[in-house]
Amino acid sequence: MSKNLKVTVCMITYGHEKFIEEAINGVLMQEIDFDIELLISNDASPDKTDEIVKSVIENHPRGSWIRYIKHDSNIGMMPNSLFILEASKGEFIAVCEGDDYWTDPLKLQKQVAFLEANPEYVMCFHRCQFLTLENGKNKFVDQELEMIDYEYNLYGLLYHWNIPTASIVFKNVFLEENNVFPYDFLKVQSGDIALASYLFQFGKFFLFKEIMSVYRVFGLGVSVTHKDLRMIHYRANLYFRINEYYNFKYEAEIYQALHDVMNRYAPVLCMEKNAVNNYSTRKLIYILYRRLKRKITKR
Repeated sequence: MSKNLKVTVCMITYGHEKFIEEAINGVLMQEIDFDIELLISNDASPDKTDEIVKSVIENHPRGSWIRYIKHDSNIGMMPNSLFILEASKGEFIAVCEGDDYWTDPLKLQKQVAFLEANPEYVMCFHRCQFLTLENGKNKFVDQELEMIDYEYNLYGLLYHWNIPTASIVFKNVFLEENNVFPYDFLKVQSGDIALASYLFQFGKFFLFKEIMSVYRVFGLGVSVTHKDLRMIHYRANLYFRINEYYNFKYEAEIYQALHDVMNRYAPVLCMEKNAVNNYSTRKLIYILYRRLKRKITKR
């Protein structure tokens, strides 16, 4: 590994045999003037993902960029995400999961140059294309700017979240010994929101308005499979833990985000919120989380 490693690209993968090679190639095509590594963490995928990754390492001219780890047994999405963050040694970390891919060969060069020139920013990202299936054929839809262009305070991140995971590049704050990703966040489902909420304390966020990646809507991502009550349940769990991590400093913003998410996905739940409105905000978030958990269990 280079002593001057600038970027670690984190790629977790499980069940991505149809997509992993395209994801890898999007990284290996990058035109850069600094050293990078592509760190792939295979969570004991039962398909041919392992064979495909090894083949790329052996045959691709830039296969040496890849550092590959295959777990002996499945540890789960969030533990695998923490594992790969802790194993990252680059000054910056870029993210691309194994079922998405990058489309702009200058993506990393642009984003790293911005973060180096603007030390008050900790993270930057960009728009994507959504890849869907229509009548059995691929259909690409550009992410609308208004979906992602909003105020990046904690409320904005929690309620409006539309930042494509494969667009994220951030300063590797974990190189500092005292900066540890909260283990309590391992109990949530939306790891990208949890990560951004953690990074929020270290600096500002910046949006590149251009499109530089593709997000597969028909893939296996959490945001694709979790909808309606289940979505609210997972968000309530996440918000509850973020609220405690920041020692209730942003409680009003977090509660407002939960209220608005409830209004979006299941307005009837706001009636339940009104029924317990004599409680403190802190206790109310906890009560709603517990009620949602019971609803999901009964389904």
